[in-house]
Amino acid sequence: MTLSERKEMQRAIRKMLSTYEFTHFITLSTNNPMVKQLRMRGTLKAFDAHLSRYVAGPKWQRHPMRPFWFATLEKPDTHPHWHMLARIEKLPEDPEGLSSPQEHLELKIRVSWSKLCPTGSIAVRPDPNIGAQHYITKDLASWRAIELFEVSGGM
Repeated sequence: MTLSERKEMQRAIRKMLSTYEFTHFITLSTNNPMVKQLRMRGTLKAFDAHLSRYVAGPKWQRHPMRPFWFATLEKPDTHPHWHMLARIEKLPEDPEGLSSPQEHLELKIRVSWSKLCPTGSIAVRPDPNIGAQHYITKDLASWRAIELFEVSGGM
């Protein structure tokens, strides 16, 4: 794939992303340079299962409220971490009523990611702007572009 073809793909993905109303910008970091790309993909898929089960319940795989996300792997060889735009239609309430749905979601994400990646860290920002779409697609014109992004099954 030529550079111009990769840049065209990057523009097409940005255009596609602009058609969705994402609710969260999430960064999932390993803080471990030894984690390789294949393990990162597996960990992301496991994280998707945790998040989807939390949001949509035990039958999350076919649930219409399953989260939809688009993620790119950044710095896979030195500091692997995912940047993710997610659409979460309805946030579950905190069963104890001690925190807002947003705070409870952040706690669930933190707990899930720490189980999957004990050395990892997270950042969750609600209401991402158009800049987030450009940020997570900034590396898609690189020669490794096709290897660096994932889309959830919850479309």
